[in-house]
Amino acid sequence: GRACCWSGGWPVWADGMPKTGPSGGGPSATGSRWMLRPWWMRCPGAVRSVYRLATGQPEQLWSVPIKDHYASPVIYAGHVYVIGEKGRALCIDLAGGKVVWEERITSGVAELSSPVIADGKLVIVAGPWLYLIKATPEKFTLLGKADVGAMKWTSPAVADGKVFLRTEDGVVCYDLRKQ
Repeated sequence: GRACCWSGGWPVWADGMPKTGPSGGGPSATGSRWMLRPWWMRCPGAVRSVYRLATGQPEQLWSVPIKDHYASPVIYAGHVYVIGEKGRALCIDLAGGKVVWEERITSGVAELSSPVIADGKLVIVAGPWLYLIKATPEKFTLLGKADVGAMKWTSPAVADGKVFLRTEDGVVCYDLRKQ
């Protein structure tokens, strides 16, 4: 596979990625200057890297060693939120790559579904559990967790302040707005 940046239907740049074995989640971007690029997540020394996008080849700004297998990171308010192996949640400063906080949220598998942001909250599915974490670099704050019967590989979807999750029985919707 290849990571590409397109302009007018033609690649502006492309960067090769491993072609064998499982690969990590997709990239995340904000504005036109940053991209969080996945590397092969199962290999020793797996990293997430941030690049400055340009019309030439992208310039790597920093890398952080993280094994997150299949989850894509989310970028919010100048920080990158990643769900890593062994149930680790991380907040990383987008500009400099410093890990601001890291917390183990579960002893189970959490890196199989991608987190999303809703109303300033990080929404994470880990096994059947739904976690809500305050999306702030100040400190890790768990706002709540519940066994909602979510499927292990499902990523939450958010619309109009509501989160939608796939369960074994169908799709459920929870209202995250303040009552």
